[in-house]
Amino acid sequence: MVVTPPYSSCAFRPGQTIRELVAILLPMAMKNVSPGDEKCRWRSRFCARIVWLALACIIPISASATDVPQPVASSPLTIDACISRAEKKSPLMRAAKEGLEALKQQYEEAWWAWFPRARLRVIGAVIPPQPVGEPVLDVVDSANVSEPTGLKVLQGPDLSDWNAGLDMQLNIDLPLYTFGKLAALRDMASSGIDIGQAAVRLARSELGFQVKRAWWGLLLSKALDDVISDGEAKLRKARERLQRLEEEDDDEYDQDDSFRLRIYEARVEKLVRQNAQLREVSNAGLREAMVLKPTDSLVLPEDDFEVLSTKIGELACYVDAASRERPEISMRRHRVQVNRGNVDRRWGEFFPDFFLSANYTFKLSTVDQEANVFSAVSFNGSGGAAYIGLRLTLDYGSKLARYRRAQADVRQSEAALDVELSKLRVELTQVWRAARDNQALERLQYRAMKAARSLLTSKAHLYEDGLEPMPFKDVLDASVQYLMQKSEWLKSVYSFNVGVAQLSRLVGTDVTRYRCSHDSKGNAE
Repeated sequence: MVVTPPYSSCAFRPGQTIRELVAILLPMAMKNVSPGDEKCRWRSRFCARIVWLALACIIPISASATDVPQPVASSPLTIDACISRAEKKSPLMRAAKEGLEALKQQYEEAWWAWFPRARLRVIGAVIPPQPVGEPVLDVVDSANVSEPTGLKVLQGPDLSDWNAGLDMQLNIDLPLYTFGKLAALRDMASSGIDIGQAAVRLARSELGFQVKRAWWGLLLSKALDDVISDGEAKLRKARERLQRLEEEDDDEYDQDDSFRLRIYEARVEKLVRQNAQLREVSNAGLREAMVLKPTDSLVLPEDDFEVLSTKIGELACYVDAASRERPEISMRRHRVQVNRGNVDRRWGEFFPDFFLSANYTFKLSTVDQEANVFSAVSFNGSGGAAYIGLRLTLDYGSKLARYRRAQADVRQSEAALDVELSKLRVELTQVWRAARDNQALERLQYRAMKAARSLLTSKAHLYEDGLEPMPFKDVLDASVQYLMQKSEWLKSVYSFNVGVAQLSRLVGTDVTRYRCSHDSKGNAE
C-alpha cells in the first residue's frame, strides 16, 4: 500500500530546485572561458545575468520574509523582540531546524521505498588492432549427419581492425509485500520527525530562558544604578559633613561616625562591583543569544523594573503539564516509538519480501567471430522479461540477535523515559519551591523597603528640624539601611522573574499564561 507523505507540498520545490541548479551550473560554465578572451568572458557574464533575471521572473520562489536579515533597531527593544531575533539568528535554533529538515528528508526516503527502484548497468569495451597470425582451420562436424562434413572454418576473431562492444542492462524492482518492513521504516521516520520538532521546541525554550535571564539582569543592573547613585550621593554628603565638623573641631563630631562611614562605603563598593559584574555578564549573554555584532547597538527600554504579575500554581499541575509539554520528555517518548518500530522491522526480516521485477538487456559487438566473448550469439541482441519473485536471507541466528537487541532497546528507552520523568519531578519541585519562596520574599522585601524608607524619612526630618536630639549616626544608619533594603528588594524581583522563566523552561510552556484548575488532575482551565 502506497501512502502519500504529509510533507509533499514542501518537499518538492521545482522552481527553487531549477534556480539552485542554474546558480551552480552557470559559474561552472563561466570557468571554462579562457583567461585571455575578455570579450567572451564579458558575453558569458552578460548572458548569465540575463538568464538569471528571466528565471527570477518566471519561476516562483518559496522564500519567506524571515529569511531576510533584519537590522537591529536603534529604538528601545522589547523582550519579545529579543526572543524573536534570537530564534532567527541563533546557531542553536539553526542546528535544530536543520536537524528537523534532515529527519523530514529521511521520511521522504522511507516514503519513496514504496516506488519502483531502477538499476542501470552499462559496460563498454574497445579492442585495438592486433596482429593476426596464420588462420587456424578446423573441421566442423555436422550435427545432422553421422559423417563429418569436411567443411573447414576460421577459428578465432578477426582483430585486424578496431572493435567495440556494449553491454547494457536495466532492472526495475517494485515491492509487493514485505511483511511490514517498509511500513515500520515509515513509522520510524515519522517518529523521527516528531523528535526533530521537539528538538526545535527545546532550542526555542532554551533561547527564551537565556534571553529572559539576561534581560532581567540588565534591567536589575539599570535599577541598581539609580539606587547606588543615590546612596553614593548620600555617603558623599555625609563624608563632607564629617570632614567639615572635624576641621571646625565641632562638638558634634564623633570619630566613630568616620569608622562607621568607612564600613558603609565598603558595603556600597561591594554592591557597585557586583552590579558591574551583573551588567557585563547579562549584556554579554543577551548579545550572544541575539547574535549581535560588537558594532550593533542594544537599547533597553525606559520601563521600570517590575515584578511579574503571575500566580504560582500547584506543583501537581506543573508536573502534569511538563510530562506532556516538556520537549525532553517528548523526545524520550518518541524515541520509544522509534525503537518499537525497529522491533516490527526486525520481526519482518524473518519473512521473505515479494517483489515484481522487470529487466531489459541490450548487447552489441563489432567483432564478427563466434568465439569472442562480445561476438557470441548469447552476447548479442536485446530482450526483456518480467516476473514475480521473493527474497529471503537465511541467517536466522543474526536475525534473532537483532530482534532481541531491538526489544532490549525498547526496554532501555522506556526506562530512560521513567528516569527523565523522575528527574523532572525532583528538579521541578526545587524550581517550583524556589519560585514560591521568591514570590513570598519579594512581598516581604517590598514591605521592608517601604518601612526602611519611612524610617529614613522620619529620621531625616527630625534631624533637620532639630526638635529632638538626633545623632547623625542614626540618620546615616537609616540611609544605608534603606539603600541596602531597596537593593535586596530589587534582587528579589529579579530572582522571582528568573525563577518564573526557569519554571516555564522546565514545564515546556509559559507559566504566566498557563492556568491550573483546582481538580486533582491539575489540567489547564
